Amino acid sequence: MWRRDRRGEELATRANVVLIQGALACIRTIAYLRRDPGFESGEVVDDYHELIRLLADTAASLPGSLRADTRQTPAEGLQYAWDISNELIRRWMRETLANEGIVIDELVS
Repeated sequence: MWRRDRRGEELATRANVVLIQGALACIRTIAYLRRDPGFESGEVVDDYHELIRLLADTAASLPGSLRADTRQTPAEGLQYAWDISNELIRRWMRETLANEGIVIDELVS
């Protein structure tokens, strides 16, 4: 049981890092292009500033659970980010993690 929990936390940690890195890369791309490139889904948001804000909020909610001195686990941090996200960001999270072979539905409820 403990071994499975540990693997789940390791996967959640990896997912958190992938999402933080992905959000930063997306923010840089969107800011440079001054538009939403549509990414994987092809859906384009008219207000690219709002998309930058949403991605930044998502990225900002994740690192706290990765600190050694916190009580929140990486899985709990990922769940929190999922819970506060709208459908657009959830789709982005799902696509970003799928590109790394991570199925977010196995990590969040």
